[in-house]
Amino acid sequence: MTLFNRLLLIIFGIGLIPIIPTGGFLFYYQSVAKENVLTLHQSLSGMAGVAAAAHLEALVKEVSWLASSAGKDEKKLVSSALGRQGRFALAAVLDGQGRELHKDGTFQAKRLFGELDFSGSHLFSSAASSGKPVFGNFELVYDLPVCHLFYPLEGGRWFFAAVDLREIFALLGRQRIGSAGGVYLADSSGGLFGSPSGVPPVDPDALKDLFSGEARYSAGIAARGAAYIGAFSPVPGFDLMAVTLQARHDAFRGINLITSLIVFFLLAISTVFYFSALLLSRRLIGPVGELMAGAARVTGQNFKEPVSEDTGIREFAELLKAFNAMMREVDRYQEMQVEKVLEEKQKTDLLISLLHDAMILCDLRGELVYANARARSLLGLGPAGGSDEANRLKISDIVKLRATKGEVISLANPAGEALWFRVNIQVLSPRKQKPAMFILLRDVTAERQLQAMKDDFFHSVAHDLRAPLLSMQGHIRLLEKSLSGDAEKAGRLTEIKSSSARIFELLENILDISRMESGSVRLEKETFPAAALAGTASARFRHLFEERGVALEVSVPEDLSISGDRKMLERLLENLLSNALKFTPGGGKVSVSAAPAEGGAEFVVADTGPGIPEGELESVFDKYSRAKGSDKPGFGLGLAIVKRIVALHGGTIRAEAGKGGVFRVFLPRAL
Repeated sequence: MTLFNRLLLIIFGIGLIPIIPTGGFLFYYQSVAKENVLTLHQSLSGMAGVAAAAHLEALVKEVSWLASSAGKDEKKLVSSALGRQGRFALAAVLDGQGRELHKDGTFQAKRLFGELDFSGSHLFSSAASSGKPVFGNFELVYDLPVCHLFYPLEGGRWFFAAVDLREIFALLGRQRIGSAGGVYLADSSGGLFGSPSGVPPVDPDALKDLFSGEARYSAGIAARGAAYIGAFSPVPGFDLMAVTLQARHDAFRGINLITSLIVFFLLAISTVFYFSALLLSRRLIGPVGELMAGAARVTGQNFKEPVSEDTGIREFAELLKAFNAMMREVDRYQEMQVEKVLEEKQKTDLLISLLHDAMILCDLRGELVYANARARSLLGLGPAGGSDEANRLKISDIVKLRATKGEVISLANPAGEALWFRVNIQVLSPRKQKPAMFILLRDVTAERQLQAMKDDFFHSVAHDLRAPLLSMQGHIRLLEKSLSGDAEKAGRLTEIKSSSARIFELLENILDISRMESGSVRLEKETFPAAALAGTASARFRHLFEERGVALEVSVPEDLSISGDRKMLERLLENLLSNALKFTPGGGKVSVSAAPAEGGAEFVVADTGPGIPEGELESVFDKYSRAKGSDKPGFGLGLAIVKRIVALHGGTIRAEAGKGGVFRVFLPRAL
């Protein structure tokens, strides 16, 4: 849905808020008004029923008076009834079976009725069984509305009269309802009677259903050609109903007219409000469209073309003016930023050109993105560009080495010479671009060559000093035996012996590292319990821990087995324990633990000493390396030997920073 449509819908919806309750009120008014019309019908039917009952009771009283006056004289009774101002069209006296004894009346009535015999009449049977006067059988006799009256006389006789109903129908006919509605009489079977002018064509079954229901009125009475509404009330004392009937369209004409006027008025208001909302929405959407177009131009880096400020709404004009001012400021700021970026780029290019390190930026496949001049000259990279497959293969070879931070690797330069580099690989993961790799190669070939020369020198010196040192230690042992009685000289000799032992240990470590680096060391493989290895190594240091007041805790599962050179692995744990004891103050604790790991076992040696600085986690394993600021004795060869023993066994070792030193050694299950 567009913004214009949403805005139009919101404004039009607000306008419809008062119309909705008005519609509800209109519905309520219709229901109440129709209910009032039906209530009026019910009231009129009740009054008509009372009036009809009064008229019929008057007739019954009049017949009763005539019967008492005439006595048993049948002719007098009949003639007296016919002389009552035309109330009776025919009068007769019947026997107990309903057969004529004497009758008289108008010529038309006598001709119509003929010989009277009501022995099979339902109405007569009803009167005979009840013994009370009964009215019924409403009909037109030559356009004269009449009904039958049966009145009980003495001696089981009955007075019969065809009652002229013009008077009562004239009375009921004066009660008009609307333009065509009226009041009528009906019997319990639904038969409807009225004036000679006719009665509505209402279905008798519909009236009968109405009479048998609980409600005294109905808004939908079936009839031929139209629907009627009406109500009824029983005529007290008689088996008759006073019924009001009115065509439905006539009864609800006023209500429907008012409803139509209100609906027309609401539709007119809605139409006017819709077009007003349409015009207002167009006026509002114009400035919004200008803002959207301006925002699209800003997205396309077009800050030169301003938006139109010509609107008919002052607030929008101010907003558009502020937007143009913002575009001008952004344009100016962008120009400044471009200048700064170019300036910074020049500085960066200058710094990179002065670097002696090789710098490479590539993707995870080795596609070259950038390489400085040093990298190109050292690695023999071709022209810049990610499409050079030769460049990609060279760089991917470096990536495949998976060198850790600070690790030294060997690469060949274009001349075929082996060069050594300290590598630093970092994966860059920008939010909106593909991951890239930043590779920094520092040429440490000279350092490696110097280190090799130093190692050769130390190896030669150590090898040459080993024989005279062994001879000197033999003479020291002979002197110990000869000076057993001189405590002062024996103490000095002990110091000489200790110093020579330290020198011999240094020489042995130097020679061991040289043998490990040259590959001349051969492993004597066997499988043995890890608990026995830890127990043997810790037993040699337990008295030293007790002298220093440092607790030693060993926790190794009895069922854990490892494979490797047992003597070398014992030396590995001894070096780690010696290093931990050296840096743990009195009252501290050193722990040795082991646990199964995926593909092997893991040993952990931890202490409560000062710990290892974050920046020295890798360098602690270098030869002759010692922690900065440390005053502890040593030559920096113990951890270097540990790392090489682990490498010979195909495992890994890492140090962790924190409170206290932690070394984790992983040894594979099989070599």
